[in-house]
Amino acid sequence: RSSDLVKRGRVVIAVSARGELQGGNSEMLVAPMTGVDTMPITVLRQAGELVQAGDVVIQFDTTPQEYTLREAQADFAEAEQQVVQAAAIAQATGEDSRYQVLTTESDVKLAELEVRRNPILATITARQNDLALEAARNRHRQALQDLTNKQANAEAAIAIQQAALNKARITVETNQTNIANMTLRAKSSGYVNIQPNTFTNRVYWGAPLLPFQLGDIARPGMAIAQIPDLKT
Repeated sequence: RSSDLVKRGRVVIAVSARGELQGGNSEMLVAPMTGVDTMPITVLRQAGELVQAGDVVIQFDTTPQEYTLREAQADFAEAEQQVVQAAAIAQATGEDSRYQVLTTESDVKLAELEVRRNPILATITARQNDLALEAARNRHRQALQDLTNKQANAEAAIAIQQAALNKARITVETNQTNIANMTLRAKSSGYVNIQPNTFTNRVYWGAPLLPFQLGDIARPGMAIAQIPDLKT
């Protein structure tokens, strides 16, 4: 029959294959520097998943950093109390020293009044008044010197505690920054392209590198994923 005859015509062969669209100006999401060698991945978007700007793409385990942060916050609170205590001691010491200065100053004035009576007093009594005045002046000079020394020591003690407080504050802020940096967000809209994991026990000689997966360990500086710019 004519319908069973072979006919000459155009043959169309369609081939389907999986691939990845690669855009220009890709945004690379890299494991941050947080003071630790390894960071387990606790949140990871799926390959090819569409994300919007601000969406969380990768989250690392922050347990060690949170523990360090709590210790730093406790040290900061203690340092604050040490500064308050040093200031209180300085104030109390200063008040006592100023009281001694006023007391010895009053003693000098009284001794000077007694010395004014020397011309009408016996020689021995007049000599005693002179010695008493000199002793009062010495005590007053010593009180002034003690006040200066104690003020300097108090200021130094406060400065030491204030330095410890500033150090504790920097430690707290550093840990807070590290924890914040361990959440990687998309800066622009696009899709997630997971990068090969070059730090894994699943890699054998000659075998292809597998992409990062949830629970994998990453080192600081490793590229975990990228978000190509779909506009280009």
